[in-house]
Amino acid sequence: MSGLVRVGALGWDEPEWRNGFYPDDLPEDWRLGYYANEFSTVLVPQRLWWNATDQTWAGWADLVSPAFRFWLHADAGTLPGAPGAALTRAASGLGGRLAGVLCEGACAAAAAHGALPDGPPVETGHAEAGLRVFGSAILATNLSTRDLPALRAVIERTRTLAGASEHGYLFFTPAVDTPATLHAANTIAGLI
Repeated sequence: MSGLVRVGALGWDEPEWRNGFYPDDLPEDWRLGYYANEFSTVLVPQRLWWNATDQTWAGWADLVSPAFRFWLHADAGTLPGAPGAALTRAASGLGGRLAGVLCEGACAAAAAHGALPDGPPVETGHAEAGLRVFGSAILATNLSTRDLPALRAVIERTRTLAGASEHGYLFFTPAVDTPATLHAANTIAGLI
């Protein structure tokens, strides 16, 4: 059995998106809510979540629907401070909206040594044909709407990863055409 695929991006407020995806008059602090009306998940870059306050987490949770899911990306070569404290704050602030953590670099080493708290699933990744593949998620780079067969293949791979899980997650790194790629991926995922 294959699970459904949730499609999202690494971040929601990238400079490449500001001219075209978001309306010019949309306040900056409304961008996550606008993004969440279009897509069902986001991979939050470490630079945004590592030092987030309880107020930040609560604000993010208030901007999205209960069905929306956050993933945290821990990608730094070194983690400033104890990863457990930051993850505990995130889990507390987002509650059931926190789907998990995609760990690379020092975070993966901490996970391997049991240095992360119990709570959201922590998945470590490996490289595979231009992708970063995790337990139930894929982080894709260099994919766009210009290569629909490749996009479909990655969506099918994500469904396979999900297995009997409720969802697999496919995230795209920021690029000028990321919103169009996300929409195309959502359409393809809904058709297969």
